[in-house]
Amino acid sequence: MFGVELRKVKVDQTSFLPNISDLKKAIDKNTIALVGSAPQYPHGILDPISEMASLATSLNIPFHVDSCLGGFLTVFAEAAGYDLEPLDFRVPGVTSISADTHKFGYAPRGSSVILYSDRKYIHQ
Repeated sequence: MFGVELRKVKVDQTSFLPNISDLKKAIDKNTIALVGSAPQYPHGILDPISEMASLATSLNIPFHVDSCLGGFLTVFAEAAGYDLEPLDFRVPGVTSISADTHKFGYAPRGSSVILYSDRKYIHQ
């Protein structure tokens, strides 16, 4: 779609986490964005968001956090006493975050929201 090539990075078969060096190898001058999941479906694994955002920042590439499954839960983890690294705009380099309102947001299926760290990422 739109002439964009999707490149997937294999994950470790035990931890289900991506290898950052493999991610870096998949990036070239035509890369338009990096995407990490926090958490991913169906295992609830949290990608290394800080590392991925740092890589994206170093290469001046936008970084999107797909928080569709846990976007309405992870924000309360710290207040609930869980030691969870930030997965949101507190992480330098995170440029957008999505969350599905039909998953724990109690909205009809098929609805989702996306937040941007800066208006420059919105086509106007």
